[in-house]
Amino acid sequence: MTVVDSIGEQKATSKNIAFNLQEAATRTTEVAASAGEVTSRANEIGGASMQVLRSAELLSEESSRLKHELDSFLGRIQTA
Repeated sequence: MTVVDSIGEQKATSKNIAFNLQEAATRTTEVAASAGEVTSRANEIGGASMQVLRSAELLSEESSRLKHELDSFLGRIQTA
């Protein structure tokens, strides 16, 4: 192998390394964007979960209130 051949091979290898680095950078950017999207979706789900929890709490409070009213009504009927 001559010096010229070695230089040509080194040039090709350097181009290949540069291409691979560019691909790695592109993939890293894609992964970072995906991670951001996952975080965004997790925040949305967290917000929705809080709304469901609050709705369940309100429903429980209303159920307790209705039970109290029903007990009171049945007590009045038994007394009458």
